[in-house]
Amino acid sequence: SCGIGHALAMMAPWKEPKYLTRIWCIFEIYTAHQYQDKCRVTIVMPPNQKKQLEDDLLKEKSTRFHALYETLGKTKIEDAEATVEDDRIAILEMVRGKDGPGYRVLNNQVNELLRVWVISSIREAVTSKEKANESSSVLEKEREKRKEKSLSLSIFYHQVANLLKANGEYNEALVMFRKALAIEESVLGVNHES
Repeated sequence: SCGIGHALAMMAPWKEPKYLTRIWCIFEIYTAHQYQDKCRVTIVMPPNQKKQLEDDLLKEKSTRFHALYETLGKTKIEDAEATVEDDRIAILEMVRGKDGPGYRVLNNQVNELLRVWVISSIREAVTSKEKANESSSVLEKEREKRKEKSLSLSIFYHQVANLLKANGEYNEALVMFRKALAIEESVLGVNHES
């Protein structure tokens, strides 16, 4: 952790990260973030979880993703678990003690760090999908498969745009909505009913 200048937070499974249920983990990410000049915090997700995130974003009603956002936004150190109850009590005393940040401040800072990570993960997923769509468009000769991939990318852009909009990232959401519209107009035509 911070003694070596780098803290890793493993978000898996992505829908309900176990990391956020453990008191030491929440306290560690908060502490590392407080010492940004001496300690880098990296939030990581295994490749299979990134793939699952992308697949779930493609679903038209991506309630799982909204559930993740809610989970990340409601991280509460006071509800977290520890293997050793004395550790849990000691950490909670440090947090609420006179030199500690208090539950609200700690939770808000951890939740904001996680929100930034989610937005970053969404951006990475967009880039990945764009690259996959570009390469498949070049390699695939069948027009229908390109249409399906393009429309799949359009749905993906819509999902990302709605998530960004819901989190106040309006300019970036507008860019995603415009990308989706451009694909739909290109594939389906300007006067299509959808």
